[in-house]
Amino acid sequence: MYFGLIVMSLMVVCLAVYFIYNKKLKFPTRLTEFLITGYNKKIKKVHAFCKKNQLNFNSAQYLSFLEDGMLNFENLEANIKTIKKIEENKNILEKMINSKTKEEFFDCANKLNKNCKFYQFKDEINIKNQDGKILYIFGVEKTKLDFEMQKYFGSQYFFKYNQKYFILNNSLAYVVDEKNIFDSKVVPYNLIIKECETKNEENKDVFELIIEEIQLDIKVLAPQKEVKKYLKSIIKLQDKNIQKD
Repeated sequence: MYFGLIVMSLMVVCLAVYFIYNKKLKFPTRLTEFLITGYNKKIKKVHAFCKKNQLNFNSAQYLSFLEDGMLNFENLEANIKTIKKIEENKNILEKMINSKTKEEFFDCANKLNKNCKFYQFKDEINIKNQDGKILYIFGVEKTKLDFEMQKYFGSQYFFKYNQKYFILNNSLAYVVDEKNIFDSKVVPYNLIIKECETKNEENKDVFELIIEEIQLDIKVLAPQKEVKKYLKSIIKLQDKNIQKD
């Protein structure tokens, strides 16, 4: 009796481990499903529509696929731009399938983005940016993307704030939105530090970090003299640059 209970318990544990492990294996593929598998299904649907309605349309040139590439900021930006292409194409493909006339179909087709290639990265990018030191002072979390996302964006550390991952380089922010991958973007950014006015002496050394382009706004108490001196020097430099402009 006891032996049977032990065997049954082990089976339950093994099944639980199997389902958890299986879920972890399948979960990271969600990005490829959005950007390649699911998208290409729409292309094939349009292809079938063309065949049925005898429309001459080369659907193959709009397919999405992965290709090994060197990780640099140019290729990283290309991947993020391709995400935007996929989003635009998805909407256009739906209109093509629902088109009522040949003219309407080809009017939509002419708006499709070609070259929906993604680079697949196997390394990490070398980032040299002084603003990373400021983000560290303000306690912005630093982490790596999950394994599947690393294929598209690299295995280097990203800063993370409000479900968005980002790296900074040459006045550009490379933003990966975990919640909605189609909100990922490359944008010029302006990092601003302010010394906050406070009502009491205890909290007089409060500084605020703002990067409006990625909706980042953090306040921090900086009791260390070296940190205060450094942040005040950045503020002075910002003020000088504003006066030059």
